[in-house]
Amino acid sequence: MTHRHWWLSNSMDYYDAKWFCGDYKNHAIYIRANVTEGSNQYLRITPTKNSYMSVTKDGVLQTTRPVSKTDPFVYSMSAGSNTKNPILVYGANFMEEINLSEIALGLDGVTLDGVYSEVLGSPLKKINVGTALTQTSNGYVTTVGTLGCQIQGTARVFTNLISLNIRGQRNQTDLNATMYSYDMSEVQEVLAMGSGLINFYSSQSGNKFTKIEIPDTVYTIWMNNSSWDELEFWHCEIGENNAATLTQVMGIPTTIHEVSFLGSTGSTVRSIQFVKSWLQALNDAGADLSQYTLSMDKINWSDTTVGDSNLLTFTELSQLAQLNNANQLKGYLVLKDTGTELTSQQLTQIKNWFGDTVFTKNSSGLVVDHKRDYIQINIGGDVTVD
Repeated sequence: MTHRHWWLSNSMDYYDAKWFCGDYKNHAIYIRANVTEGSNQYLRITPTKNSYMSVTKDGVLQTTRPVSKTDPFVYSMSAGSNTKNPILVYGANFMEEINLSEIALGLDGVTLDGVYSEVLGSPLKKINVGTALTQTSNGYVTTVGTLGCQIQGTARVFTNLISLNIRGQRNQTDLNATMYSYDMSEVQEVLAMGSGLINFYSSQSGNKFTKIEIPDTVYTIWMNNSSWDELEFWHCEIGENNAATLTQVMGIPTTIHEVSFLGSTGSTVRSIQFVKSWLQALNDAGADLSQYTLSMDKINWSDTTVGDSNLLTFTELSQLAQLNNANQLKGYLVLKDTGTELTSQQLTQIKNWFGDTVFTKNSSGLVVDHKRDYIQINIGGDVTVD
């Protein structure tokens, strides 16, 4: 696309928006929500640039007005709506942030295909369909949403998405269908306390997460080539009329049964800290470790990559070995130096756990370096040691 093509398209979009005509009418989002007439709830949408946005309901134009980043689109839902007659918001190809939190309890779904433009791509960076939270001394309270809350759109809609907020939406259960399937590699923040998630997936390509906030109902965690700064788990206690109390869970919940840290995820400090905390929680709960699965294909846990203080002890390695699929782990790890060499019996145990090649420096399986005899090379790729 030439700069002239982009400039002409951008300019024409502005005037089409101003006069509610042309290609502008091809770019709308559809919002299906039950909102009581007379409510004081609002839609809030921040554009990428100066433009116009419009709303139609039942095919009748409700409003058109200029918007900017400093003066975003705010639309009162006082006229009410229902799921059978969606409202349409035009100007979608300039929508950078969509905030539907004020109508979250009545939100059945939002269709976002209109944000994509063949010329401009997708401007969408943030979407918030989460229920409102009120902070307390112990966490938060909210009212959870129980309608569909479907977020619909093709993969190209989410190409530049950075933040996804689905807090309190109980019917949001599966990130495999969005994050993974759409390869949403730009996402940095997932806010999902109080949601119904039973799994957490990164994109196929990987993500650099700043914050992951998920319920303690999650059963599966799958990440490829990913890192994270914060990972929080939240418990949701639901009472009458869907009123809910949210409290943070310290440590790793034992509800997590399947963990996959693939690619470069296995070379991060967070990955070994997670595994150690998970093993500790399972051990404290007296869990049968063989019922829990860890999959890793490029473990890279050495003093230089994760630090001495984070390395596994022999005891932790023995717990790791009890997990289902442990003999399929691949990569390289250094055992923590306790000042005492492992006995021949302990070395035999490690071989029994992980195979005869566990001390072979170029093994295709798991390599355990208990004397720090090897110098790791090709960090982040196929692990080899020399």
